[in-house]
Amino acid sequence: MLNKSLQALPLLLSLLGVGLFGYSFAQQTQVQGQINETMRLIDSSLAATGAVVAETSATLDPLSDTTRSLAQIGLQEEATVTQLAAMNGHLTDIATGERTIIDGLATLNTATQAADRELAAMTAVTRSILQAGVTAHAQAEQEADGVAALRRLTEISTAELQELNNRLAPLRLLP
Repeated sequence: MLNKSLQALPLLLSLLGVGLFGYSFAQQTQVQGQINETMRLIDSSLAATGAVVAETSATLDPLSDTTRSLAQIGLQEEATVTQLAAMNGHLTDIATGERTIIDGLATLNTATQAADRELAAMTAVTRSILQAGVTAHAQAEQEADGVAALRRLTEISTAELQELNNRLAPLRLLP
């Protein structure tokens, strides 16, 4: 019986191997089925994802345009900032120039005030000279009137002396 048992052992082992192979094959088939199901779900998800991506892309297209527009606006703002910085530099130069002009005008104003004070002093001197001139003119008119009167008297005296000379002319003939 041992001999028979030993002869049945390879058969038993073969059957056990076939059973294990069958079980392993069944397990592998079940795993492959699960993999196939998962791949089918992934495939359908990819198909659905493609539609979602297309829809999302279409939805985001205006945002892309907006982003490009905003980028352009950003560039324009940078250019504006650069221009404003340059303008600020020019305005600073202008302010410096204006400050120089204001300082010059303040100096001119001080000089004008000093000249005004000098002119006021000159006005007082001019008034004094004018008063002296008016007085001198009045005195000169009086002197001119006196000289005119003296001249008339001189003319009268000369005329009377000439008449006296004419009257006394015969006396010249006397030795």
